[in-house]
Amino acid sequence: MPESDALLREVTDGVVVVTINRPDRRNALSRDDWLELRRTVTELRDDPKTKGLIITGSGDRAFAAGADVAELADRPPLIALDGLVQGILLQLEELPFPTIAALNGHALGGGWELALACDLRVAVPHALVGFPEVGLGIIPGAGGTLRLLQHVGVGRAMEWILASRLLEAREAATYGLINEVVDDADAVGSARRLMEELTAQPRLAIRLAKILVNSTARGEAGPTLERLAYTLAFHSPERSERMHRWLDQRPPQGTG
Repeated sequence: MPESDALLREVTDGVVVVTINRPDRRNALSRDDWLELRRTVTELRDDPKTKGLIITGSGDRAFAAGADVAELADRPPLIALDGLVQGILLQLEELPFPTIAALNGHALGGGWELALACDLRVAVPHALVGFPEVGLGIIPGAGGTLRLLQHVGVGRAMEWILASRLLEAREAATYGLINEVVDDADAVGSARRLMEELTAQPRLAIRLAKILVNSTARGEAGPTLERLAYTLAFHSPERSERMHRWLDQRPPQGTG
């Protein structure tokens, strides 16, 4: 699998770690970097060997400081209509396997949108997260307003976005935005350990659960979709095997 200088890839037992490698720009993502991320997501989605994806940043200052402001400052307005980053993050969100953002540092703007598009997030204590866009005369435009609202509701989302407020990792964790605050030097290691738990689960059940949770969060699902997904899960050979294994391991009833 090819890699660019800005996005490095490492594969271990089917788990891919993608590292944003622009530490001199606090891992800010240019348009070319986003395009490379789209290629990466597409390749991984189509590779049956991929079990999970971890995204992190290089260095200890930033996971991703969002889009490259130097590039945005003089960008023609109509380019924003192409929805490039919004589409990439939807693809990321819809991957059929678990995804974890390992926040080794600050996740701001588009970087925070990238983290929120992953299924789970772990972060070092000094990480700051949030959307400074309004202070720059724009808004979070790649799904950030929607995903933040899904997590914390209208009142908090409105406050934090309008005030360009940044949260420390531990505070963000109290709102469920960060799943785990980890040791300073261990964001990727903690993400790997968490991923081991996820990849040990049946793959079809993981995929169906992701579809249902994400669709419900977007207001697109209801009891019918849940019932259909539940029925599909019953068609998995792994379901039968795991249920019988659980029954075989059960202690006999009536014993102490």
